[in-house]
Amino acid sequence: MTRHLMLIVAVLGLTFHGVSAQEAQPPPPSPDAVPRQAAEKPALQFYPSQSIEIRGLLGEGQSFTGYLLISSSSEMRLQAKLKPLKDAAQATFLHSDFLAVSPNPLNIEPGRNAELSFTVEDGGAPGAYAGELELLEEKSGNKWIIPVEVNLRQHANAKIYPDDESPQVNTAGSSFLNFLLPKSIRQDGLNIRIDNDGDGELTVSNISLALKGQNTNTALTEAFLRPDTSLDGLEIGPKGLEALSLHFDKKAFKGLPADTYKGEFRIYFKDAAEPLSTNVVVNKRMGAFGAILLLILGIIVGRWIKGLDKAKNQMELMERFVPLRVKVDKLTDLLARKHLWDELALLESQIDKVQSDESRATVEEGFPPLEKKVDQIRELEALQERLSEQFKEEKASAEIKSQASQQLRAARDAILDGNEQEAQEAIQKMDELINALSKDKSKGILDELIVPAAQAVKRQMTKLLQSVEAEKGEKGKGEQPAWRESFFFRAMQWISGVSMSARFRYGFIRPLVTLATFIVLLLLGFDEIYVNGGETFGAAGIMDYLKLFLWGVVSDVFSRSLTSDDLVGGFIGK
Repeated sequence: MTRHLMLIVAVLGLTFHGVSAQEAQPPPPSPDAVPRQAAEKPALQFYPSQSIEIRGLLGEGQSFTGYLLISSSSEMRLQAKLKPLKDAAQATFLHSDFLAVSPNPLNIEPGRNAELSFTVEDGGAPGAYAGELELLEEKSGNKWIIPVEVNLRQHANAKIYPDDESPQVNTAGSSFLNFLLPKSIRQDGLNIRIDNDGDGELTVSNISLALKGQNTNTALTEAFLRPDTSLDGLEIGPKGLEALSLHFDKKAFKGLPADTYKGEFRIYFKDAAEPLSTNVVVNKRMGAFGAILLLILGIIVGRWIKGLDKAKNQMELMERFVPLRVKVDKLTDLLARKHLWDELALLESQIDKVQSDESRATVEEGFPPLEKKVDQIRELEALQERLSEQFKEEKASAEIKSQASQQLRAARDAILDGNEQEAQEAIQKMDELINALSKDKSKGILDELIVPAAQAVKRQMTKLLQSVEAEKGEKGKGEQPAWRESFFFRAMQWISGVSMSARFRYGFIRPLVTLATFIVLLLLGFDEIYVNGGETFGAAGIMDYLKLFLWGVVSDVFSRSLTSDDLVGGFIGK
């Protein structure tokens, strides 16, 4: 019994151990539970690239097709799925009804090329469309994305207004005096009218200007035009007419040399096949300031040349004047020197006015009296030096010195007043005084000199009183109540030219006439040489500048002809 129990326990233990071991080991995999490895996406080769680009011109009744070659190392069957193409700029799209793919589906044999065509039918709206074409392999579910770009354009049924074709622009360099120029030769840009003959709307997208100087070979492009924000998206409605205004950039245009520039101007429209173009000619001349400056310099030089005839007589007179001025500068008597300086200044002003031999002769008449005064003053100074030496050697009384001083002043006044006889007598008396002092006989001689000295002083006082009375008389006349009537009559005389003072003629009439003549010459030269001298005045460089300068140089001939020379005056009046 006991054995049977032990045998049963042993069998149960072995059975339990086997079951535990069996539970500890994983179960064998089932054939149906083996995981399937993911299939790799086959590689496709696209030629010329993995994209399609199509460009076409609408309105000709034709379709537009793009081609793509596809190859694979394995056999494939691809299904093409079309999607609408969008134009982001216009917020429009090209519907799939206008799109076609052939063949669809596309069968590809291993190692061989298959051709796929993408066609856009005519009838869509113009624009730049972009989108995608999806290729799907139905068996494996793999897909490929092909970017697609379609650019459809149309003919722009527009033209430049007939009056604005082949425009010619005449302009001038920058100058603050350009307001003096006619507006026809200082235009500041292009003004072109565009006529839309079509039923659709046109939008200006860009412009271009390409001109070249005929002499300088300088390029004139749209960079010389001032940016105009009104051109951004300028729309021309169906059967519409719009003006396109383009202005020159002053800063950029300033450095452009004077020349004739020829070339083409183009206007680009959005989605248009070709731009609208026209020939353009731009003529640029130098600025008005440089022309006026050259004319002024020429006129000034011309007047200098005219003055050369006067200079000959003036130079000969100055050769005589300068030594005389040197003698006056060496005088020791300050009062006499000041008086002679005033006379020399008056004489010099007369020399400046010398224009002919007759006027020279008149001025020469003023030299001898002045030269004689200078010589007499020098002689008087020599006598004064001798007298001073006598006073140093001998003790003279104060009365004698006072009388001698009065005699010296009387002699000097007589000389400066031009009283030759009195001056000679005074000098002679001074000489006798010196001789008498040297012989100690001054008493009797001084008595004889008292009367002439007193007479000279009396003469000076009489002149002073006369001048004071004259000033009082003029002042009294000015205070009379009839001064308005006097002024009125004098004004009428000036207006009528019956009575004019020399000062009025010289100080007012002469400068006024000179200024008027100067302005007339300047305007005549400016119009004849600069304005009518060609649309590109200044392009010839120094030769054009010489025309202005020489006009000014010879202006003196024209100024005289305005009043006297009938031949040249008639030429100017043409």
